[in-house]
Order: sequence, then C-alpha cells, then structure tokens
Amino acid sequence: MEKADQDTADALQAAATNFHAMIDDFAEALREVQLRQRADRKMPWHLMQVVKAKARACLEVGAALQADGVLDAGANTLIEQLRRFIDEIQQSMDRQLKRREAIAAADSVLDALNRKRAKMEQIIADAEAAAEPTVYHGITVRSDANGVATSVIIGEQALNEYTHTGLGRAVTQALQTSHDHMITTVAAQLAAVVGDDAARTASTTSDADEAEFVETYGRGQLSVAVDRHGRPVACTISPEATAWDLPVLGDRVAGLCRLAQLTAQFDRFRPCNETGKYGQLGPVEADLDAARAALA
Repeated sequence: MEKADQDTADALQAAATNFHAMIDDFAEALREVQLRQRADRKMPWHLMQVVKAKARACLEVGAALQADGVLDAGANTLIEQLRRFIDEIQQSMDRQLKRREAIAAADSVLDALNRKRAKMEQIIADAEAAAEPTVYHGITVRSDANGVATSVIIGEQALNEYTHTGLGRAVTQALQTSHDHMITTVAAQLAAVVGDDAARTASTTSDADEAEFVETYGRGQLSVAVDRHGRPVACTISPEATAWDLPVLGDRVAGLCRLAQLTAQFDRFRPCNETGKYGQLGPVEADLDAARAALA
C-alpha cells in the first residue's frame, strides 16, 4: 500500500472510532436535557441548542465517513435518525412543541444511540479479550487497542539469556509482536462494524521499518524508536541499564515506547486534525505531556 493510501486508511479507522466518541458525547448531553426537563417540567431550550449543535457535528462527521465508505450500511439508519432529530428539534424550538413530543423524539434517538454504543463497547471488549500478552524469551508485553505499549515485564530469564545488545533486540521483537497482534485483533473485530473491505485496510505492518521517532531515557542508557506508524523498530539497552531493577527497566521501556508511539500518532494525524474534517483524531498534546510526566 502506498504511503499516502496507508495514512488515509489509518486516518479513516481512527475517524470511525472518534465518530462513536462524538456520539457518546451527544448522548450524554441529551440525557442532561431529559433530566432537566423532567425536573423543571419545562423545555431547557438553551441546552437544546447545545444538543442540536452536537447532533449536527455528529451528522457532519458521520456523513463524511459514509461518503468515504468507512461506515457500513447499518450506519445509514443512524445518520438518517440524526438528520430527523435535528429537523425535529429545530421545528420544536421554532413552534414551541409540546413537552411530550420533544421527549418522545429524544427518547427515540437516545435509544438508537444506546444500542450503537453498546455494540461498539462489546466490539472493543471482544478485541481486548482476544488480545493475549506477548511472551518472548522471558519478556512479556501488553498493548492497548491502538497497539500502544502499556506494560513491559523483563524477567530474569531474558537477563540471563542475553547480553545488553541481545536484550535490546529481544525487547524490540516482543514490542513489535505485541503491537502487530493487537492491531490485527482490533481490525478483525471492527470488521463487524466497518465491513470486511474497510477492516482489511488496517495496518499490521509498516511500509518501511525506519526509526522516525526516538525517545531516550537519562544520559542515553535506554532508548526506544518507532516508525512513522508507531510500530516499534528498535530498543537500545546499555550495560548500565541492565543493572537497574528489572521492574524499573520494564517500566521505563514501556514508558519510552508509549511516548514514541503517541508522538508518531500525533504527527501522523496532524494534517487531518488541522482540516477538522473528522474531528480530533488520535492523541492530543495533553496525552504526550502525561506520557512524559510518567517518565520523569
């Protein structure tokens, strides 16, 4: 797959996940309107303006994803419901519709959103349940749904089996395997939502294993590099680092890898985020700051 095509595929996959987060935000605002309405026995029109704006944002991103062929045919119903909801709310606010009619319209959309959210939550749960930790020569690695390392455990077996150079290569292999396995698992689960063709666009290998984002700990005792897709390509462990307590060494490897991967994702989705077509994709600067703080 060409570099530009892979970037587009990655952006579309992230955009689909972001779309469902926007739906959750809209549903939460809708619940607040209903609670206020039932408590005050009158329509909170200022909150309805907020809900309508969130619904319109969901509709615009959903329509863009639909036009790009990311969403499956089942999403047509949800998008049409959003369109109808916006129209009904506007008419309600224009004509001061009766409270009961507005509640019925909100309940109908909320039910649809709840069903869609429940489906996505189950898909994510299935993906995480299917993702076993990677164990490689005494090294255990776990990654999240985006293939970002969450934990690294380096056992005595690995320390006894390798020199510091060999240990770095073994950790690299474990990180790569965990990353690729999680990406493949999530893509398989997402196939139920975005369709087989779209799911097959998920990246399981990089087009070039070149280190583009490198994070280093201390005075260079430890470093982790990832390529432009966030796939780990190198871990360098100095003799000094092998003398650290093994839990400390594992935590620092995981922290460096996570920071490098988040930085790669932030950079890859920057052009799409600048256009705003799909809303915010991938990590934000606060996520990078938190990853840096964890290493301090």
